[in-house]
Formats: sequence, structure tokens, C-alpha cells
Amino acid sequence: TLREFFTPVTPGTLGSLLLEIGKDGYLYQEGFSDFSSLFSPRSTPKTAQQPVQPTRISVRDYLQKLGLIEWPDERFCLLLERLVDPEVQQADIQQKFVGQFNNLLRHDAYELRSEGLQGGLPLYKARRIGAGVAGVPKYIIFASTGPKPDIVIDDAVNMNIRVVRYSVQCLVYDQPPPSGDLTWQMLLEWWGGMKNTDPNDPDIRRDFGLRLRESLQSEPERILFDTYFKEFRPKFGTNLPALLPQVYLHYDPRNRSERGKPVLARQRMDFLMLLRNAVRIVIEIDGIQHYADNGGQAAPHRYAEMVAEDRRIRLLGYEVYRFGGAEFINMAEVSKTIVTFFEELFEHHNISKKIDRS
Repeated sequence: TLREFFTPVTPGTLGSLLLEIGKDGYLYQEGFSDFSSLFSPRSTPKTAQQPVQPTRISVRDYLQKLGLIEWPDERFCLLLERLVDPEVQQADIQQKFVGQFNNLLRHDAYELRSEGLQGGLPLYKARRIGAGVAGVPKYIIFASTGPKPDIVIDDAVNMNIRVVRYSVQCLVYDQPPPSGDLTWQMLLEWWGGMKNTDPNDPDIRRDFGLRLRESLQSEPERILFDTYFKEFRPKFGTNLPALLPQVYLHYDPRNRSERGKPVLARQRMDFLMLLRNAVRIVIEIDGIQHYADNGGQAAPHRYAEMVAEDRRIRLLGYEVYRFGGAEFINMAEVSKTIVTFFEELFEHHNISKKIDRS
């Protein structure tokens, strides 16, 4: 793996060095008397009249001299993704590299996971093993302000959908995030493209925010939504993760009355966030309807249905976080509760205020 990873060396960085891997697992360089000469542009190989023993170099020292040891995990993962990208590797080499890299990555609980196709070949992303949701988001149906949208499958082979009724009352985001995360700025650019206008226009930004806010169903939802943007937009700017309201995480084209017994419970979620490493966050605000009947009496079957559905989507890789409606009664404390939650969520998932997308 190391031989194919590091050779041939790019001219102009380490010259035309040929490293050999010894049986002891170390790298060996012919013709240099000491390790430092490998990285000195003024060094010259010893002549044939001055034979020297090959210099033994530890892989760690080699990587450290190249600077890879100091790279953040995110940047190193981008390097691995590029090395197995369909644009630069043929099919047989791509699969060979993926297998070799995964043998090494799994020691740190990471893997290269296939997420979509490009030119007929798998497109791989570095993901933490056992974390995140498999697959790439293709459509996000959200911010519904009216009846459930009437959706048909326009192309069953490619699983393309089309909203044939109530399309004005909902939004359909159809641009898969390139790095797995969806930021507020990406959402604005998509909105600006649909409106054929500059997404950075303050009026457009305000109108889009108002459009999202229209879909909110309760005062607690509005408090959470407003607090999120008020507190975190100044801190994160364009890197702020998008908080999508009223998202159809599940979808059944039939109504509950037509089904009799529903196949999918709780089709629409209060909020959804897409973070890096295929992490998807579901946020729910539980009103009395989650645990009581229409008369206000405790309804254990409703609560059981809710927690059973939580278990199911958690096993699919989603993270589910719930706020109780009573947490929004004390207005002096609710803002602090919301801010603390998102701060701890971002810290848990290493979401920084400045994200390197190079």
C-alpha cells in the first residue's frame, strides 16, 4: 500500500526519489547518507566512489517531513477521497486502493464508503464506521405550508420525483451537498438560482427566511428557529448549518384514512440538519399531541408509537433530539436552553465556525 501511495514522487518536491520498503516495515532510500538530505534541495547524491548504506526511514518520519502528520483529519480524508475518485483512477485500481485504504482506516474507525456514482464508477467518501446515514440525499421536501404534496415518480429507474399538486406550498431542494453537509449559504444560493437573483441580496435573504418561518406549526418551533439564527448566524456566517423546517423524512402517497393502519409513522419532522460525515440530525418539539389524546388524557399508545419510530430511524443512522413543550414556557430560560444545545451539538460533531472547503 505504501509503495503505491508514495511512488512515483512528484518531481520538484522530493526529486526522483525511489523509496523501498524493507522486510522490517521501514522505508529505505538508496544513495543518501542521512535522512535530512532527503528534504534538502541543495543535497546531492553520493558518487559511485563513495558508496553508502541505504538510509532507514520510519514511515512516521517520512509522513512528518511531508507535513501529512500535521494535517487535520478533514483534509487527510479529502486526500484519500481524491485518490480514489473516478476522475483519476480506473475501476480496477480504484477498488484496489479502496480495499487497501480501508484496511488501514478501520483501525481509527473510519472507512471509504460508496455514496453515489460518477461516470459509472462508485464515488467514495471517508466516513466514521457505524456513524451517519448511508446514501446521498437526492431530494429534500421541506417547509410545507399546506396539504401534503402530491408526488409521483417521474422516472422509476433513476427515482426522479415530481410534485403534481401543492407544489407551491412546499420546497424541494434537489442539489446533493458535495461534502455531505448543507449550509445556510448553500440553501440561499439554491433559492437565489430559482429566483434568478443574487442570493446575497439582503431582501432575498429576508424573504427566504420569512418563507421558511411560514411553515412553522407552533410558537415553540418559531422560538427555536428564531433563536438559532439570531444567536448563531453572526458567529458562523456562511458556514452556518442549515436548519430545515417541516421536512418529509418519510413519505406515503396515501392518507392515513386510505391506509387504515399507517405504514409509516410521523412522516414530517419538525427540523432536519445535514452535517458532514453523513450525519443527519432530527429535532422534534413535543407538544401534548405526542403523549395525549384529543381530550388531553394520557395516551400511552401514542407515546409508544413515537419511541418505536425513534428507535427505527436511529438504527438507520439518524440522530434524534427532542424538546419538551414545557421547556418553552419560561421565556427567560428557553433561549439559554436552545443556545446550549446547539453549542454542545456543534462541539460534539466538530462543527467549526470556519470550514475549509478547499
